Amino acid sequence: MGVANAFGASTALGTEPGLVELEGYVHGPDVADVRKKLTSSGRPRRHAFVWVEMTGAFSSWRLFGRDDEYELPTRPPRLPDEVTDVWWISGQRGWRWSPDGWSELRPGRLQPPVDDG
Repeated sequence: MGVANAFGASTALGTEPGLVELEGYVHGPDVADVRKKLTSSGRPRRHAFVWVEMTGAFSSWRLFGRDDEYELPTRPPRLPDEVTDVWWISGQRGWRWSPDGWSELRPGRLQPPVDDG
């Protein structure tokens, strides 16, 4: 089953297509510099912040369109070794993956921590 977007393309329902987009992005060449900076930080926890726009990653953007439409993913994202935590956000809704699992971000909590020890 799929859902048509504004451009006429269709994507499967559920969180998996969005997770695949997220994984492709954080492993991709466009953020190689981010992965390098995270590695050189020497920190045990390394956060990546991924902002999603409809025109760039529709399957991911669709996940955050309504507060009640999708539950948290049921599996962890496949992250590169350089990334331990990912903040995945669009508009006023988002999700965070950490080694403790997925959590939902609500308005007022859409910012990374200042210090993670």
